[in-house]
Amino acid sequence: MSNSREVASIMLDFSTLPEEERREFLVLLNNFIFLSPTARRKAQKEWKEIVTTGTLLRSGNTKR
Repeated sequence: MSNSREVASIMLDFSTLPEEERREFLVLLNNFIFLSPTARRKAQKEWKEIVTTGTLLRSGNTKR
């Protein structure tokens, strides 16, 4: 087992999710593992936006 407090906290949060949200998390994690570094940064930015605002403000296909 990991002694990392952060990992333990994430696992505790995961274990309390409803089954449907656990499945969604695992799908997103699996997809993230195979992303390129650029796509990972984009995903991180989108997740931060969702956490901060509660929603994704623009679609992934929008050019800036």
